[in-house]
Amino acid sequence: MLEISTERAWAIYSRAWPFLFLRLAAGFAAALAGLLGLVLGAWLLESVAGSGSLFGAWGGLMGLWGATFLLSRIRWRVRLAIGLAHAAAFSESLGEAPLAEGEDQVAEAQALVADRFAGPALLAEMDPQIRAAAGAIPGLIGGVRLFITMRGMEGLAAMLTWLISLAMTPIVDLVYAYVVHLRAANPWQAARQGLVLYGQNSRRLVVNGLAASAATWTASLIVLLILLPPMGGLFSSFPDSVSGWSLLGAILFAWSIKSAFFDPFALAALTPIFFRLAQSQTPDPEWDRALSDLSPAFRRIRNRAAGWNFEAAAFGDPKG
Repeated sequence: MLEISTERAWAIYSRAWPFLFLRLAAGFAAALAGLLGLVLGAWLLESVAGSGSLFGAWGGLMGLWGATFLLSRIRWRVRLAIGLAHAAAFSESLGEAPLAEGEDQVAEAQALVADRFAGPALLAEMDPQIRAAAGAIPGLIGGVRLFITMRGMEGLAAMLTWLISLAMTPIVDLVYAYVVHLRAANPWQAARQGLVLYGQNSRRLVVNGLAASAATWTASLIVLLILLPPMGGLFSSFPDSVSGWSLLGAILFAWSIKSAFFDPFALAALTPIFFRLAQSQTPDPEWDRALSDLSPAFRRIRNRAAGWNFEAAAFGDPKG
């Protein structure tokens, strides 16, 4: 059953408008860094090894990889300051005391996130586990589980699981928003509860997530097609070895626009659905056991949740 309300999603989305500019600036900075690495890499290798399309192409790829590597060094800080704070602003807008409007909202949301997560090191540890555990949930949904049990259908089951996991990417941010919303001193335990609540409502969330994902990717494809002609003109001024890579440049900037505008709208559409379900339910022990049996990542989350109080006490954290 489709439960997405475009009007409600727009109200949540538009109220957090300052984050859209931050996301766009971060996305364009990343795209420009990739573009600069591509061109500089091609030019440098051609200068050192001699002109030639092969040298330039390899240099461009190496430059793009270098830019990506450098950006990965600050990924978690950007995610803490912008991505998770944006998700928290969405969830807080559903409560009785929403965050301030305008630029002050950014500072308030960032403070809430900082209070729940000690810093980028904790996020870097949690994020792969939460993503892996969330990615295992589609395998527990009835239709996919049926294919898994049928001989010769493992490939189809894997493909369906991957497609559903891709469509449900916003759910990862909703789990983080749930951690912030609970104001829990133990972020691992709150993440565990959020994942279980996602799992026990996964069928309803998958239907709505697929609809939001289809709209997001359709809009992104339109933007990509619009960007292709200007990117073709821009790349014609680059070294010959990379002048034909205009599609890559268009993808970089289309991805930036998708991350800045379309992904947050999908998140805003799913936020009221998830939180309405989460606030009216308690985590189901059966789903907790099922996830523990299926997902090593979820078991690690459970173990970290169980050891959190001990670790906090050992470091003198009064909130542990």
